[in-house]
Amino acid sequence: MMKCEIIRDLIPLYLDKVCSEDSRKLVEEHLAECSECRKYMKELETELEAVKQKKEEDLDEKRLLQEGAERMKEIGRKSIVDKMIIVDTLLNFLLIVTAVVLCKRQIDIEGADAGYYIAAMVFSFGFIIALPPQKRAELLTAEMTLDEKIGQLTSPYGWEMYERHGDSVRLTDAFREAVQNGHIGMLWGTFRADPWTQKDLRTGLTPQLAARLANRMQRYAVQHSRLGIPLFLAEEAPHGHMAIGATTFPTAPGQASTWNPELIERMGKVIAAEIRLQGGHICYGPVLDIVRDPRWSRTEESYGEDRYLTARIGEAYVRGTGSGDLSQPRHALSTLKHFIAYGASEGGQNGGSNLLGERELRETYLPPFEAAVKAGARSVMTAYNSVDGIPCTANRRMLTDILRGEWGFDGFVVSDLLSIEGLHETHGVAGSVREAAVQALRAGVDADLKYLPEENSLNEQIVSE
Repeated sequence: MMKCEIIRDLIPLYLDKVCSEDSRKLVEEHLAECSECRKYMKELETELEAVKQKKEEDLDEKRLLQEGAERMKEIGRKSIVDKMIIVDTLLNFLLIVTAVVLCKRQIDIEGADAGYYIAAMVFSFGFIIALPPQKRAELLTAEMTLDEKIGQLTSPYGWEMYERHGDSVRLTDAFREAVQNGHIGMLWGTFRADPWTQKDLRTGLTPQLAARLANRMQRYAVQHSRLGIPLFLAEEAPHGHMAIGATTFPTAPGQASTWNPELIERMGKVIAAEIRLQGGHICYGPVLDIVRDPRWSRTEESYGEDRYLTARIGEAYVRGTGSGDLSQPRHALSTLKHFIAYGASEGGQNGGSNLLGERELRETYLPPFEAAVKAGARSVMTAYNSVDGIPCTANRRMLTDILRGEWGFDGFVVSDLLSIEGLHETHGVAGSVREAAVQALRAGVDADLKYLPEENSLNEQIVSE
């Protein structure tokens, strides 16, 4: 018995191969005779193997986390650097265009010597640099044709603009056509992955592939459009970026149930960072629809029936995403959905009509949007429904008089998917899709969440320069 105890003390050293030669022989001779010690060594081997495997798993997990962190940092660096290149390219183009315009207008090129020409170039450079972004944008807009301006109002499906083959991604002909001939200004859902888009772990984009694709798209847009204008990339993000590898948070009812705006603000920061690190700019969220009829089919997207809670949660989301300040590399631009009274349709019918009065609109349905606008939201999406007989996508009083006039909103309004066509096909207030587009534009809609290259809805005969 005493010998067994001695051998068992030596077995761990034996298994680790650190015992002396004499001890090794002693252990092996005893194990050949004692079944209990053999059993003890077998159990000890199993236990040590489990400990070793756990250590290896911990090391693998730590290594993967470190590699993931490094990849995300690299993605962020590449995305930010590419955006800087895009901005620099656009600025250089503006300088050249302005210099040429000024020279043509102020200097007789044929009769001027090189000194005058260079002086004009230097003056143009200083003139452009000194201008605020709004003025620089106005100069660029002045150089655009009507077709180019119309193209900037469109936002096609982004997931149709690429194809993945293993670890490589290529641009599709549809993307090249949209940039070169459609003059598009924005893409929607480029990184989105779900059954509707038919993008999954095999055909969709990892965060690293998404960043590479975004950079490639921006390079192509700058290099193959006449004025070198980069693209806005808008992504769905009501409870996390709707993309592979992104963080998924609780849906809107779960968020509202926290009664914790500070927590929602922290969530917004994560959403914005994940979108920007992949190359996106705009997050479609928060959803500020007040729901008073649970039969409505999109109730699960809302924060519930309380205007005050919805306003506090909504403004916290906007603050978290950066209050529209895209100059910060991890801020995104929030799009408020859906303006207005989308969750109040008669009978809970999605996109139907309601007969809300002025008092109820201002007391219940408008306050959450106003609070989010004051928090820094720079984009608003129209709703499918009508209010007192006027479809929201063609409601100038809501989109221009109240949103811009009363609240001072200085961002842009985007239609919900097919809501402009709905003015003709669903609400029947327009004789054609072409007429519907004009109604929406005149009401205050700035961008269309759709792209119909076969039917340009605006032209010289309908909308003047």
